[in-house]
Amino acid sequence: MSPVQTYLSVWLAISAVALIFRYLYLLNAYPFLRSWVLGWILFSARLLMLLISSILSESRILPVMADICEIFSAVAFLDGALLFIGRPRSRYLLGASAIYCLGFAAAAWLGAGPGLRAVLSHCPPGAMLIAAGIAFSRNRKLPRAGRITVVICLIIWGLHKFDYPILNRSPTWSLWGFWITAIIAILTGLGMILLYYEYTRRELAESEEKYRRLVETTNTGYVILDAAGRVLDANAEYLRLTGRRELQDILGRSVIEWTAEKDRARNAIEVQRCLDTGMARNLEVDYVDLAGRPTPIEINATLVTSGATPVIVTLCRDIGARKRTEDSLRRAVGEKETLLRELYHRTKNNMSVIISLLNLQANESKDPAIKRGFEEARNRINAMALVHEKLYDTEDLSRIRLGDYVRDLAAYLVQSYGLGASIALDLKDMDDPPVTIDSAIPCALILNELISNSIKYAFPGGRKGSISLSVKELEDGLIEIRVADDGVGFPAGFDYRRDGGMGLQTILALAEGQLLGSLSFESGTGLTCTFRFAASLEA
Repeated sequence: MSPVQTYLSVWLAISAVALIFRYLYLLNAYPFLRSWVLGWILFSARLLMLLISSILSESRILPVMADICEIFSAVAFLDGALLFIGRPRSRYLLGASAIYCLGFAAAAWLGAGPGLRAVLSHCPPGAMLIAAGIAFSRNRKLPRAGRITVVICLIIWGLHKFDYPILNRSPTWSLWGFWITAIIAILTGLGMILLYYEYTRRELAESEEKYRRLVETTNTGYVILDAAGRVLDANAEYLRLTGRRELQDILGRSVIEWTAEKDRARNAIEVQRCLDTGMARNLEVDYVDLAGRPTPIEINATLVTSGATPVIVTLCRDIGARKRTEDSLRRAVGEKETLLRELYHRTKNNMSVIISLLNLQANESKDPAIKRGFEEARNRINAMALVHEKLYDTEDLSRIRLGDYVRDLAAYLVQSYGLGASIALDLKDMDDPPVTIDSAIPCALILNELISNSIKYAFPGGRKGSISLSVKELEDGLIEIRVADDGVGFPAGFDYRRDGGMGLQTILALAEGQLLGSLSFESGTGLTCTFRFAASLEA
């Protein structure tokens, strides 16, 4: 076989090895594989340059470039060996190799003979190949078969580099040496592939062991289902949730079998939804053990389609403790609501008793001023009693609807003064915002004073008129209440802050001091009072 045929055959074989390592690197991008891929590509490039040089016999630069590729291929193999056994990449090795190659190129350019060039280009790579073999041999944790193969081949390959300058003197021995190099290189490549296979198998086994330990130690049930909802794999916690003891008791069986009868249709629907949308979230069902005891479960599932067939990865949590806590809290809240309703009801009844006593006392008195004082006190207490009555009737127990309250209070006050025929109420412009009890009580007292003052003072001499009330829920979280009448208004020069009596002073104190709101009066054709406040004083 001619040198060209020899170079071509070996180049094709080594190129095939380089392509195999390139494919392995695409499967798993380990750092040591990257170095090995580079080493085989450089070694293949060396062979290609020798092939071209054998065709172009007068070329001087191609043999030098081939030798440089051989040096760097050995560096790459040594670097990959160090990375494979867990050693850091040596920058000094790379730097020294680069400097050596520059020196080698300079020596070749200055006319170094073939013998010296053979020594300079083969002995350092041989030493690095032997060093790579020794590095593999010192690491006993590596898989045995692949490690021994690679160690023997690398050391023989490295030793062969030292005899190559001698064999290179004879064309016949040079070709034989080349064939020896090719065979050793191919065996080294096969050993590296075997080592890689054993390494990845061990990595996979360790990963599966870590996964199994993680899954088995968690307190969350883990199960993998096929598209029909049959169990493919599960952990011990999931077995406990189903009430079974052995994995074989549930493998290949549908989860519907241990789902409570009332939840089976919904569970089947969620399995199909997971297949259609890729997930199912926060599904609550009951699992039933062999004795018929239910266990409440929360299920979250995700469809995984990376393999040949889609599977459903499901996490199941025992929510029995949470359910018991929720039931306990629900009972406690129910008891609290009952107590609050009873408190509001008793408060309203006690205030009704006080109102009745005030009515009796007012009827006993002959003094109109004293009787009027009793009536005003009765109306104030009734305004607060009406708040507790509304709280008792509402589901919230902490808020009342203000518009509904204003309608009832205004109707009561007009009726209590016996002026229903002469005074008309305009309640059309009425929102119904919720207000908390801490705002509702002072608001009730303010409304009582404003409406009472309009009834008593706006229409002297029994003249007819109207009182309009409006409630607005503003965008800034405030509530605006407006009480207006078409009566006589304030007297000329009257300053409500300076000249107002007990009723006006009460209004100011409640609106500005307790509700932290704003209040203003406009007197002209009648009197209009506008005040704004927050629906809740909690903030």
